[in-house]
Amino acid sequence: MEHILSILPKNPVALAPMDGYTDMPFRMICRELGSAFSFTEFVAADAVCRKIEKTHKILQYDEVERPVIFQIFGHDVDTIVEAARLVEEKKPDAIDINMGCSVKKICQRGAGVGLMHEPQKVIKLFSALKKIIKVPVSGKIRLGWSDSEKNYIEIGKILEGEGAWAVFIHARTRTMGYKGNASWEEISLLKENVQIPVFGNGDVLDLADARNKIYQYGVDGVLIGRKAMGNPWVFSDKKLNEISYLERVGVILRHLDLNVAYHGESQGVLLFRKQITRYLKGIASSSAIKQKLITETKAEKIHEILNNFQPESIPVLI
Repeated sequence: MEHILSILPKNPVALAPMDGYTDMPFRMICRELGSAFSFTEFVAADAVCRKIEKTHKILQYDEVERPVIFQIFGHDVDTIVEAARLVEEKKPDAIDINMGCSVKKICQRGAGVGLMHEPQKVIKLFSALKKIIKVPVSGKIRLGWSDSEKNYIEIGKILEGEGAWAVFIHARTRTMGYKGNASWEEISLLKENVQIPVFGNGDVLDLADARNKIYQYGVDGVLIGRKAMGNPWVFSDKKLNEISYLERVGVILRHLDLNVAYHGESQGVLLFRKQITRYLKGIASSSAIKQKLITETKAEKIHEILNNFQPESIPVLI
């Protein structure tokens, strides 16, 4: 297998991993519309080791998604390493260790951003991964736990020293969650202090903004998260308000059909509800069908509703 750096495009912009959103269907849609690679939702290391079917399903991917990065989280070094060994058998292009999740029940157990609290454990973990895992390994981090506990440069240097191929950084602290503004100046500072690739994440509006951040802050790539939900065109040069209703419907229904094929109809339709209203953002008079769409249980009926709907104007500025 080729090293992931050899198959990445220059200055890549890709979909960020988001629990509950970046499943295989959505990743495939984003890849088709320009996302540079696929990053799975994170999976718990202990669940991988216990061979829980649901957990391994999250790591399913289509070959068209390559390069594919699997993401693992956990707090026990031996368990994380064993989980990485097991998922490596599924032939990802790289494996990432999540050290950025700010969810309380995860980070307070020492996983996610909780790992950043223990630099010596990070050294032990990546040293062990380097000896056992053959595919490239990276870490996704935040700035640190709080404004008074920022250690992202220290962790970045540890990752570099222990052979990580890259570091992905969300430019907020744990206490910020997703509030406030992402500090891209600090992402740039990290880049100045390590030689491995640095990918920035946080408050990226669109592809033009991502390209500007690559130029302005010197990063090697950018991840886009929340702005991609309901707008996979964020990875193209198209603005959402430039996309006709007909084009939107084509992507919406493809996404729905992929969801049904992957999750089954009942679960696939249910999970699609959190995406569909975002897809219709800015479409005049779409409120008339949104309630029907978020209560419908049959994919065929959703096809019918969307194909028969005629918006008052296409598109509207948003």
